[in-house]
Amino acid sequence: MLALQDLPAIAPALSVAAERRAFSRLRLADGIFKTTVARRLGDVDTETIRLLSPAATRIEVIDVGASSGTTSLELVEALEAAGFRSALTLTDLSLTARQVQVHRGYRVLVDGRGQLLQHQFLGVPIRPWRRRLDLVTQFWIVIGLANAWYRRQAAREQIALTGARRILLVAPRAAAHPAITCEEGDVFATLPSTHAQRFDIVRAANLLLPDVFSADRISLAITQLKARMRGPGALLVLARSPAPGRPGANRATIYRMDGEGALLVAARIGGGSEIEALVGT
Repeated sequence: MLALQDLPAIAPALSVAAERRAFSRLRLADGIFKTTVARRLGDVDTETIRLLSPAATRIEVIDVGASSGTTSLELVEALEAAGFRSALTLTDLSLTARQVQVHRGYRVLVDGRGQLLQHQFLGVPIRPWRRRLDLVTQFWIVIGLANAWYRRQAAREQIALTGARRILLVAPRAAAHPAITCEEGDVFATLPSTHAQRFDIVRAANLLLPDVFSADRISLAITQLKARMRGPGALLVLARSPAPGRPGANRATIYRMDGEGALLVAARIGGGSEIEALVGT
């Protein structure tokens, strides 16, 4: 397994605001953004910690589909503030990228599968994807020209991934925290043996969205999440936040595993998770 902590974070010197802007420009091949929004799950964290046993000395957490890790860091800090020692495993489908020098003054950022994430002309980042406003500003022309030129270079095999700089797509403050470990992983894939029945808190926030995944896929993911729970007393947190800039409140359901291995609702926020019906016992 790749030791992700040995890779440089995307930009260690970024401020929180600049960090958010940097990740908002990165859209992965599956259409998901590496958006980072501070204090997005504060109420969910508070309720999760309230449900922990005061006698617990060390809490093992896994944050599945954690994107840039901003909310993972906030959960660790909230646990520390409440007097708990913790170790958090941050997982996401794509946590690494490669920065490739194509020509002098022109580099690209590609994901682990070689998909283009960003152009970088003289250090200025340019999105390879378009938005509606680009039709008004005519910036879609710039994007189209950049993408076409990149495709020509790729077709001529002038883009050598060998020796490319590998970059960790995780918020620098999260990547540097001693309690956080980063691992690339797919919640729909075979359960890693190192994750089986290991964690006191299993969290999937803004991941299992019914407008993205089918009911069968979500049910499969829930089975995989449940297999990561340590046993009686462990918590499963399913949460969804409104999209950045849109009104609304968090919706979450927190389950506790009982002595028979069943998942019982321990708390609801904002009416509960919209995928509750897909969670069996």
